[in-house]
Amino acid sequence: MTLGERIRKERKRVGLKQQELGQMLSVSQNTISMYETGKRTPDILSLKMMAEIFGISMDEFILSLPNSPASFPVQDISLTVGTPPTQFVIESQTLADFLERELMTTFRLLQYKNKLIIVGEAEKLLKAQDQENRNPDSAESNS
Repeated sequence: MTLGERIRKERKRVGLKQQELGQMLSVSQNTISMYETGKRTPDILSLKMMAEIFGISMDEFILSLPNSPASFPVQDISLTVGTPPTQFVIESQTLADFLERELMTTFRLLQYKNKLIIVGEAEKLLKAQDQENRNPDSAESNS
């Protein structure tokens, strides 16, 4: 089952129309349709809100999907997203997958010149990371 199929199944289970779910998420009925057909991927906050609307946990909503981050290596980290009252914590099992999707979704919307800037900055970060991995003592003294 894909994420879109899961969204459709849960929406129907709770008796909502696409338009009604869209209103609850502050998106159009067309956006919900694109989520359900896999033409668009919901952002982190939308996924969290859907899980709450459907009355299920994020783990139950997302991790039951094939190729979900549940099978990914788990690191001892988490990420806090948003501000109260919509603040929530994404545990490390889903964090990498969400961040990758968010990054790619945002990257695709950028103009070409800005994409080049992002790639350049990513290369700088990789070089710095490589340097830190080779000499961890100097990285700690710089922080």
